[in-house]
Amino acid sequence: MIKDLFASKLMSWLLPLFFMIEIFSFFGTQSAFIGNIIFIIITLAVLILSLHQLSLGVMIALTELAIGSHGHLFNFTIGTQEIGIRLAIFSAVMLAWIIKTVINRQTKLFQLFNSKWYAILAVVIIWGITFGIIKQNIPVNIFSDGNAWLFFLYLAPFIDSLTTKTIFKQATSVFLAGISWTVIKSLALLYYFSHHFSAIKPIYRWVRDTGIGEITLLSGDFYRIFFQSHIYIAVGLFLVLSLLFLTNDKLSPTKSNYWFYILAVGFSAVSILNLSRSNWVGILLTGLVFVIIFFKYHNLKWKKLLALFANLFVILIASITLLLGTIYFPFPNLPAIDPSQMLKDRINLDESAVSSRWSQLPNLSQKMVNHPIIGSGFGTTVTYNSLDPRILEHNPSGEYTTYAFEWGYFDMILKIGLFGLIIYLGLLLSIGKNLWHLTKASDSQTQILAYGLLLGLISIVFVHIFSPYLNHPLGIGYVLFCTAMLQLYRHPHSRDGDQ
Repeated sequence: MIKDLFASKLMSWLLPLFFMIEIFSFFGTQSAFIGNIIFIIITLAVLILSLHQLSLGVMIALTELAIGSHGHLFNFTIGTQEIGIRLAIFSAVMLAWIIKTVINRQTKLFQLFNSKWYAILAVVIIWGITFGIIKQNIPVNIFSDGNAWLFFLYLAPFIDSLTTKTIFKQATSVFLAGISWTVIKSLALLYYFSHHFSAIKPIYRWVRDTGIGEITLLSGDFYRIFFQSHIYIAVGLFLVLSLLFLTNDKLSPTKSNYWFYILAVGFSAVSILNLSRSNWVGILLTGLVFVIIFFKYHNLKWKKLLALFANLFVILIASITLLLGTIYFPFPNLPAIDPSQMLKDRINLDESAVSSRWSQLPNLSQKMVNHPIIGSGFGTTVTYNSLDPRILEHNPSGEYTTYAFEWGYFDMILKIGLFGLIIYLGLLLSIGKNLWHLTKASDSQTQILAYGLLLGLISIVFVHIFSPYLNHPLGIGYVLFCTAMLQLYRHPHSRDGDQ
């Protein structure tokens, strides 16, 4: 059953395992020597497990994406240089795939249902790197800018390892466990920081140095907790909502589904907690798509639509209650928070961030005109004036030059041109159309999985307007995961016969 994806036995030991991983990550940041030892052990373990069973390596990669945000949960430090664990896991899994492919002399990569889109996209990526070199963009910028796109090489291990429905269910459970862990970790950090525990500075430094997320004091004892991997919260949320409402005629809590209401509350609470307006836009617009699907799915029955809104309202209120309960929990002390001042501080914080984002547009648009069709290559920079306090701290004039931009689609046009953007959107459309076809499958399990993954993809597409994810390992990894699901489930006689 699809319910097993969230309620499987894997959850019972994966969550404690994730906690231990976080503990090791913390100690790894306290000593470069200890951190390097842990890094080497993990890398070797991933390589050995991947050689034993490639799907294990892919599951580890999915886990790291879900809980690692920037990919530096563990680092190998050489002088002032750091190598993130994401790169090490990627290298280990790819090496294992190459070895196994050479030995077995076979791969399913060339049987991919949308291989043409991936092939053309590969040419676009190579062109972006090549043209960046031709234009003599700074080599470090070319590497840093194009590095994320190389994550598409994971396509081969994903396709060759997630080859049965049993294995794919396990991978999905592991991925969702990682998403669920980010909920627990986010609420735990909110509680820890709002209650003035003694070791706040080391924890804050760990979160900052590993790139797990951002912790910002807004007012009194209220902290904004934001992880880049919160982008996956929408995936978990819409998978749960699809499970609860698209095949449930009663639309009410029961003994068999109360756990999924709890999950929906947790996902919603963290969506509020991170105070990410980009994520909010993605969830709200995708929520509208969800309501339209629900409306059509239930044959325009207004009573059920009202029942859906009532359920969503209760989930929202419960989410706010969960946040307030976490903040105002009276042990070991009662925090002092002024909600009105908190919102005022958040608005002020947003003003500088939004202003900086909008200030990118004129110069970014002007630079895009140079090569609108083919792009200017990876590593192309734009200079603009920013009001971001972090930039003003180092340069009072606010002048800032960068190759990374908040406007995701404009970033793509600048680097790979309109042609590259159209190819990428064509790939996403092919995935979306096939997921939609799967929502009409004969078994409810496939339907719900397809609905959840489709809505998650739509959310990331919306978020990418204001925050770049589709050209980031987090977004690319999700695209590959959807592709692997389709490669397996779109065939009527998929292996295992698990329905």
